[in-house]
Amino acid sequence: MTIFGHGFLPYHIEVQAQPGSVGDIRDRVKALKARLREAGTYPGFPQSLVNDLRQVTGVIDVKQEGPQSAVLIPLRMAKGIAGETCELSAVLGTGPIAEQIEMVLREWDISLTVSKRISEGDSPLEFSIRDSNGAHESVRLYPISRSRFRSTLSGMASTPDHLILNRYNQGLYQLAQLVAGHGGVVSLRPRQFGQYDSVEDYLRMLPSTEQLVLSTRHSVLTTLARKAGFQPPRQWPHDVNALSDEHGTRLAASLFAQMPKDSIIVFTLYPQHSTVFYHQHYSPVTLEAPRNIDTSSRAARLQGSLLGHSLQLRQQRIPFAEQSEWRAFCEQVMDDAFTGTEQRPWIYPSYISTEQRRMPR
Repeated sequence: MTIFGHGFLPYHIEVQAQPGSVGDIRDRVKALKARLREAGTYPGFPQSLVNDLRQVTGVIDVKQEGPQSAVLIPLRMAKGIAGETCELSAVLGTGPIAEQIEMVLREWDISLTVSKRISEGDSPLEFSIRDSNGAHESVRLYPISRSRFRSTLSGMASTPDHLILNRYNQGLYQLAQLVAGHGGVVSLRPRQFGQYDSVEDYLRMLPSTEQLVLSTRHSVLTTLARKAGFQPPRQWPHDVNALSDEHGTRLAASLFAQMPKDSIIVFTLYPQHSTVFYHQHYSPVTLEAPRNIDTSSRAARLQGSLLGHSLQLRQQRIPFAEQSEWRAFCEQVMDDAFTGTEQRPWIYPSYISTEQRRMPR
């Protein structure tokens, strides 16, 4: 069985900063753009970049995370939990950054299909700068014009078994229909509606979507509610109870009406820890994430954990027999989405036993 994802793929660097220095470090990182554009890459990457960053005032440490994206995070998690083969399609540059991306993906046993190879420059760099007080800045640098890294999917040799999505394009829409038509799971997590897609595009995908993950970080929830024909109160959803109030349940019912049977919908509140799991045949389950963890990329982790555990159940052919089993499943999804992030917020571990991973609330 193969899980497939397609998306943007930069090389990610984590910078640990002294309290109060995140903004200054961000500005120094942005200044690296001139060097990157002049050479079309970062000469001597990766060690030269790590050495240069460690010389910046306020930097405590620099970690190379490797390739990371909004699709790769859930893809890795689903692979770690369910043990499935994974394939990622992305645009790649030419140079030492792209070479590092390809090398790390081979180490992670994730197959990379290069949808477009850019010969004029290297792949992008992405930086997360954090301090112990919770201050955080992100910087993304492109060796050449960012427009060169836009890609649509077309012409796959074979249809994958399952599909992870976080955006719409015509090729992905058609692939989702094929995967669902063959009995596979399509997992969708729209992040926001932008220049190249709209709420109508994502609604077109719902008949093929078995798992839908929605975060309050962007306006997706309220936009979908208005599209469903009702106007939730201003500032909705303001807390976790609002995610399961009359507006939350009405939105879930509207979405379920357009999705396959036995679908799952997840609403997660940002930046708090709360998440509501909806199932067509069981009552909603509201859970808090384990404490003392990092909640960045929370929705991506939930998407990967949900898909991984769902595929495990498919392998074992075990359906939910009652509400208590549905709740236990949701608790496991929630726990495994965050286990391992207490010490290194940006790294999650490979899948290990349930007993070791279970965390207290």
